[in-house]
Amino acid sequence: MSLLAQGEIRSYLNIPFQHTSPSILKLMKQPAAEHTMKRIKIWCEICSKIVSRSTFIVGFPGETEEDFQMLLDFLDEAYLNPVGCFKYSDVDGAKAND
Repeated sequence: MSLLAQGEIRSYLNIPFQHTSPSILKLMKQPAAEHTMKRIKIWCEICSKIVSRSTFIVGFPGETEEDFQMLLDFLDEAYLNPVGCFKYSDVDGAKAND
């Protein structure tokens, strides 16, 4: 972190969260990322030059309105810019399609 704060290395983070709902992340077979956001917040406090980018998927099979609202609430608090959001689309052979 000290190298980041001194400008010795690039201050760009690309963290593909994909979603914030534990149930959707489990369906996606992705790890939960609750601790990652806490770390990003601390890093941003240490070095205000950090740019944190992420991508998310909405409309994943099984996603509820509650899951989607959890994602929106997360984005309100997140230190992320820019953010990409993509609508889920079926992929041949993917278990999520079942």
